[in-house]
Amino acid sequence: MSRRWAIFLITSANFFLSQFYRATNAVIADQLLSDLSLDTKGLGTVSAAFFYAFSITQIPISMLLDRIGPRLMMTGLSLVGIAGAIIFAGSDSLQMGVLARILLGVGMACNLMGTLKLLTTWFPPTVFATLSGIVFSIGTLGNMAATVPMVLLVELVGWRQAFMLIAGVNLILVMALWLIVRDTPPDLSHKNFAEPSEPPSSALSGLLAL
Repeated sequence: MSRRWAIFLITSANFFLSQFYRATNAVIADQLLSDLSLDTKGLGTVSAAFFYAFSITQIPISMLLDRIGPRLMMTGLSLVGIAGAIIFAGSDSLQMGVLARILLGVGMACNLMGTLKLLTTWFPPTVFATLSGIVFSIGTLGNMAATVPMVLLVELVGWRQAFMLIAGVNLILVMALWLIVRDTPPDLSHKNFAEPSEPPSSALSGLLAL
């Protein structure tokens, strides 16, 4: 398998997990209400923490992804997400649950845009639409995996151990990402893609204009 297809599979798998994490609370709601001593308002707060953190993190990602590169961004943020999954597995209160879901939201925030960025550097423009469509389809499978498969796993090992197992799979993927993924093919200039000529102030002014 060529490196570019390995990159496609690894980064798509990370996006799969991003979609999986965001939907899991719905199927373990009863356990969270009991084990974290939550009411329905608290459960909503814990669940929403992921989405707020995820959306807010898009702002710095939009300014840093080209400058730092998707490999480093995706690796670093994914490690934050893994920490969030582990903390979530050990949560026993509203505060810990919210913290864990915030870390998960931040940690998963770059998995889509980082993947799309890598598609633009490793594949020709003529296949970008097709490959990005496949990536989104893989993400949909992640949402589906958070339903019946997650329920079966929770029934087998419990929701806390389920999150620990998923965090372990996530860590393996991140290690593969760091070892295999490169921001650009060796025959392309790294500077053209990872070091934009515009100063950081231009990115900030553009954000303010938006």
